[in-house]
Amino acid sequence: MTAIDAAGMAALTGGVVERAVFRHAELLLGEHGVLVVVDSGDGPDRSGVWSDREVRLLGEVPVTPRLRGILDTDPWRLPRVEPPLLHVAVRLDDGHLYLGTATMARWTTPGGPRGGGTPSESLADPCLRLDEPLERALLERVRPVGVADPSGPFWLDRVGTDPVRALEEFAADRYPAEAGPGPEVPSDLPEPLRRFHRLAATRPELLGGQNFLRPAGGPAQEDEEDAGYVIGRENQGVFHWTLRREEDGFGEDPTVWFQRDGEEPVPEEEPLSGFLLQFALYEAAVRAEYVALTFSTPVEQTEAVTRVLRPVPLRPFLASWMPTRLYAAPGLVVSVSVSDDRYDVWAGASHRGALAPLRDLPVDWERFDG
Repeated sequence: MTAIDAAGMAALTGGVVERAVFRHAELLLGEHGVLVVVDSGDGPDRSGVWSDREVRLLGEVPVTPRLRGILDTDPWRLPRVEPPLLHVAVRLDDGHLYLGTATMARWTTPGGPRGGGTPSESLADPCLRLDEPLERALLERVRPVGVADPSGPFWLDRVGTDPVRALEEFAADRYPAEAGPGPEVPSDLPEPLRRFHRLAATRPELLGGQNFLRPAGGPAQEDEEDAGYVIGRENQGVFHWTLRREEDGFGEDPTVWFQRDGEEPVPEEEPLSGFLLQFALYEAAVRAEYVALTFSTPVEQTEAVTRVLRPVPLRPFLASWMPTRLYAAPGLVVSVSVSDDRYDVWAGASHRGALAPLRDLPVDWERFDG
């Protein structure tokens, strides 16, 4: 990558006609080109280089007639002009570096679909994909990565004796406290679920986002077909989880029943206490800010990942549908799901530096935020 000065920027854009300002970035629209300039640095609350292929702009700007004309092209390319006209540069303390050309990957239309249609009034949080990936040395210069805390994860040592205690310790580190005491937890629920609800009352993200567990104060839902007490559902309603209430109650640590629509319920491999920990770990992996993921991965690459991690000593999660093993390292949870001898690997980190153990592995990552 090369240094670029004001004259070089003007040559790329044909002179700046219009400027749109994002958080730690600006969009310069010229007569025949568009230049995005981002500050160096890193953080989920600021614009900047996100990975070797991705540049994120955070904030919202009004859609002017000129910007609308650019958004109406395919994508962000002025008509009748080649090569591509969306350029990216990064601002350093000692000048600017040109990173190359890019295309629009997605954006948010306030009040409308993400990445769909042309914004009518404003454009929010656009994401750019660089046409050529950045080399590691350059990436570390323009988006420095901090060092993750090497301690832990101590909660792993408690999984075999008290999975809910392990969940409580994991949640204290991974799920932020956001709310007050919350509604009273029903006294007839089994103790692992009561402890989970007390925890989720102050850390509501524990209830999920990919899939969902029902909050303690939510309406009771009884499944008439199997007399089960519904505790959670898949995000599109494909399956749900229930507990079975017997004459003397649910029991101390009951079986969790998994049921797809139109099929007979089958038991999860772990009882409720282990299931709740698995649910929280899986959600932390797939909903993290910083991720590394690869799909339909051969076993050799999958084993390269799992060798540098500690296995969570529980039986597979979602065993009857998509058998999933969970692994961990400091600040990192990894979900490995298997189907037809191919593996989906999804790593979620609380800090970008926590992905460091995966950085140099022989894995063809589809996305890597480390």
